Amino acid sequence: FNTSMNMIDVFPSGSHVHEQVQRFFDNEGNAALYGTDVGTLGSGHTGRIDYVRIRLRINALQTAGTVALEPYYKKWSTFLGQVNEAAPRGVRALMVSKVWTRLDVELGILNSMFIMIALAMSV
Repeated sequence: FNTSMNMIDVFPSGSHVHEQVQRFFDNEGNAALYGTDVGTLGSGHTGRIDYVRIRLRINALQTAGTVALEPYYKKWSTFLGQVNEAAPRGVRALMVSKVWTRLDVELGILNSMFIMIALAMSV
């Protein structure tokens, strides 16, 4: 990224960041690889930066069951909570994943079932 931006060991910052980002995306290869990872308020990566997406993978099978993935999910949720607490006003990190969404739904269903069973047994 830094090499493509013609910079030395510096992430784009300061008053020229918008121009640097636009110049980076003027390169067709960069635009093809990373074009949807940075959203700006203007077309063609111009204007104020609205979001930056970072793609990460964890070393776990996406097809693993809820029980196997839950510890990873909880760690990521805790981590994002800490990141968001320390983030400047108006900035926040989101965890977006088909696997995490499926896991969240499954955990919600399981928790509801356990509560219903406990209530039924207590009557």
